[in-house]
Amino acid sequence: MGQSNTLLKVFKSFVSMEEIENILRSHDYQEVGRKWLGTDQIFFWLLASSEQWQNYRESENKLKIDPSLKAVDHTTLSTKASILPYEAVKEILELLGSRFNRETRRSMDLPVSLAALDSTTMTVGENRLPWAPYHGKRNGVKMHTFFRVDTLLPIQVEASKGLTHDAAVAHSFSHQLITSVRDRAYATIRDFDNLEDEGKGFVIRLKTSIYTEEREPIPRVTSEHSRVFDDYSAKIGKGKKQSNHRFRIVCFYDDEGNTLRVATNLSTLFAEDIADLYKARWQIELFHRFLKQHLNLNHFFGTTPNAVYGQLFCAIMVYMVLRFLYNQLAPVWRMTRRTFI
Repeated sequence: MGQSNTLLKVFKSFVSMEEIENILRSHDYQEVGRKWLGTDQIFFWLLASSEQWQNYRESENKLKIDPSLKAVDHTTLSTKASILPYEAVKEILELLGSRFNRETRRSMDLPVSLAALDSTTMTVGENRLPWAPYHGKRNGVKMHTFFRVDTLLPIQVEASKGLTHDAAVAHSFSHQLITSVRDRAYATIRDFDNLEDEGKGFVIRLKTSIYTEEREPIPRVTSEHSRVFDDYSAKIGKGKKQSNHRFRIVCFYDDEGNTLRVATNLSTLFAEDIADLYKARWQIELFHRFLKQHLNLNHFFGTTPNAVYGQLFCAIMVYMVLRFLYNQLAPVWRMTRRTFI
């Protein structure tokens, strides 16, 4: 119970009840009845994610013994989830994220401010989420995240149906002063030119099928311990599907010996630094894994878009609170450990 109270207390210290109510009203949400409000539903989703409750029926029993919220039946939870606009929950997430990213810092040995862009897919059986078909007998939704590597916090999240291609939502992520690192699905040849024209730094893995032409080697100091084996500038693509600009191409081996090619417009960094920037993208993979393993994103309670996306966005808010608490307490833990060793 103490964990639940702490979670909600920290959340409310960053986002007030008045702000939540104003956001709900701005999305034309109107309360039906006074027993279980929209704010109650949001706080319920936060607790359900942190406590890993499995469904509405289990939650009904949990709420009877948890003093953090009122006790209601599972049909009330289901009904409220289906009518609470997920766009409003997303706006609350964005408000919380703006404040956490301002308050929380984490030092990493990286030459630029870096954010990773990637997606993860949550699938269910064919009889659930009929509005979100995926592959075979599975339905599912996808979460696209722009994730700050230096704070380990998301700064923008978009949700879509499972079959939505990553490149189709890439244009939704625009942060001028942050270099983005992306996997190969998040860029077309046109995207490379657009990012360059907009003055946005990037490190993007190239698909194996993409050609590079008009190569010009970039002089560099080689080292026997370097994973980089090639560094040159080139145009990406061929024929009518060729980039207008030249880009730097860095080729290197990952930790498992696989060959990787990344394109970038960062010309002043060492090739080894470029490789390290792409390696830092792994932090977003750990973030997605944490959501699924510890915050219940593999168990959707409802089946409507409002219920599914609302639960998803609240799970990310729980992660933000937990990350904030960890960053606040970690120095104390380290100091205590040194004291007793």
